[in-house]
Amino acid sequence: MFDKEKGVSLIELLITVTVMSILLAVSFWGYKDRGRELAFERAVFNLTTKLEQVREMAMSAQEVGTERPEGGYGVHFTIGNSYIIFVDSFADKVYTAADTVVDTVSLEEGTGISALSDTPLDIVFEPPSPSVYINGALGTAEITLSGAGRSRKIIINSAGLISTE
Repeated sequence: MFDKEKGVSLIELLITVTVMSILLAVSFWGYKDRGRELAFERAVFNLTTKLEQVREMAMSAQEVGTERPEGGYGVHFTIGNSYIIFVDSFADKVYTAADTVVDTVSLEEGTGISALSDTPLDIVFEPPSPSVYINGALGTAEITLSGAGRSRKIIINSAGLISTE
């Protein structure tokens, strides 16, 4: 009645499943590590973007509530995984508890701020140019982010130029 049987044998099916499993395993081999690397690069990009936004807020003399801050806007860094964007309410060029906090930003998981001295780092952009004050004095600052087995420096110079290395 039937001259030829149609279908696949068990061996053919096992070989196909084995080959597909190997290809799938190889494709996901570095997936988790690559995800950490991308999260780190995203954290560097987000920090650079936030610094540029703070600089723009100072240059445009953006109002907070109904008043225009005399001292400008700043970013307060400590070793850890978050930083504070603040209004320099008293024009003292450093962050104090009396300054108005605009935002507290958390870094990506597995990424942290490192290579700071024991004292926190305050970067204040004073309008209108903006002049850049590092811990109360004109100067240049370096912020080092670490994560995923890598580190990157973000450099802010006295003219307000922000770059990464």
